[in-house]
Amino acid sequence: MPYKISGTLTDGARVIIIEESDWSISSSTVETSGSFVIDELDESGDKLVIARRTSDGWGLGYGSVTPEYYAPLARGLFAGGNISNVIDYVTIATTGNATDFGDLQTGKRMFNAVSNGTNNRGIFPGGNTSGGSTNEIDYVSCDTPANAADFGNMFWNVNGFGAASNATSEKGWFAGGYLNDSGGTDWCHWLNIASLGNATYGGKLSAYRWNLCATDNGTNDRGVTGGGFNGSHSNVMDYVTISTGSGATDFGDLHAQLYDGTATSNRTGNRGIFQGGWQSGDANRIDYITISSTGNASDFGDMISAVGRGGGCSNGTNNRGLFAVAMGSVTNTIQYVTISTLGNAVDFGDLTQARGEGAACANA
Repeated sequence: MPYKISGTLTDGARVIIIEESDWSISSSTVETSGSFVIDELDESGDKLVIARRTSDGWGLGYGSVTPEYYAPLARGLFAGGNISNVIDYVTIATTGNATDFGDLQTGKRMFNAVSNGTNNRGIFPGGNTSGGSTNEIDYVSCDTPANAADFGNMFWNVNGFGAASNATSEKGWFAGGYLNDSGGTDWCHWLNIASLGNATYGGKLSAYRWNLCATDNGTNDRGVTGGGFNGSHSNVMDYVTISTGSGATDFGDLHAQLYDGTATSNRTGNRGIFQGGWQSGDANRIDYITISSTGNASDFGDMISAVGRGGGCSNGTNNRGLFAVAMGSVTNTIQYVTISTLGNAVDFGDLTQARGEGAACANA
């Protein structure tokens, strides 16, 4: 709810904001003298603003006040895992521990997530549950803590896929995966993030792969997968033009053959990073690419600790990438990097509970 009302007080006062449509109270806070801002308001309709002075109870009222829109700080969501249906959130620009956001419809692991960027919808499709692979798609509004709701279904029951989108252009891409608990696939799923409904399938990767990851350069419309498994570890990166729903083309290679990595990018900033994965054990290297230019990945730096089968997200051109969750063991650690600057990861804070095999997205 990125709307605010601001003003100036000559004395300390309780500021009460009332919805003129139904006279419900949206906010009631005590403010000190000087400038004040009351944010996270519902945008719908005019407000009545009452300032009641705390010293003597004298007050003023202002009717038909229209809240002002503001661009909220990007929020990162970490969802699910091998022991959890919990969704946590953090403000990406400021380090610190995560806060509970709500719950997925069911516990999920071995899945990935996407969003439509600043349009604020996060999508959590497919994955593996206690009953096996699922085709269920969950969604949330990233700026409003709440339990996830039903979006629709994937075409197949699938887990272990890579996920990317073209941000506010509203198309999500889900690449490969492990299909119907019976084997890998090279098919891709596609959906319109803005409209509830089922995903379709079409276009193929260059080979069957599952337990891969993917990232994108946002509205520049390219998605890139990294690594995966098809009977052996893979170092292959493929790319697609997301808006076309087409098949994938070879992009280049990661530094090593691995699967279960995580990925994110600074979106239109055009740098993608691939973190960790599984070789003979969890890996701690970070690779990077220029998403608009094909070629092999280069060394970015190292993670604090090895991470695989986790979730990565970023605040886009504001340039901070986060990743969390481990494969070989559960962990609550969140790590971060500055995407445009080569270097090692730094501790960000902790999830609300330790887990493995989760997913992440952000409204940026």
